[in-house]
Amino acid sequence: MTKLVKLKNLLNDFQKAAGGKIMTLVDMKHGNKFIIDKIEDKDTRLQALRFGISEGSEIECGGSMPGGPVILKKNLQEIAIGRRTAEKISVKKKRNDLIESLRSNRDR
Repeated sequence: MTKLVKLKNLLNDFQKAAGGKIMTLVDMKHGNKFIIDKIEDKDTRLQALRFGISEGSEIECGGSMPGGPVILKKNLQEIAIGRRTAEKISVKKKRNDLIESLRSNRDR
């Protein structure tokens, strides 16, 4: 991936975090740390609660497969969430994660 592409991706992340497009679990990349912002759908909220995930939970993305599930890491467990369910869960990146992304891109 070129520096320009990385910079565009970082800018996209910033725009989303600053109130642009609402980020959902499907927007997260491997290693991103984030906070569950909202789970509007009642059934999705109940399903997430069964896994110990609720609004305000701090989670790490363990990876995702194109068109497939998103893998979440919380404490010592990994959970695969189906893409349709993941699209219904809005998130926000942890501030420290954004700052670290900026620093690592600046140093390259």
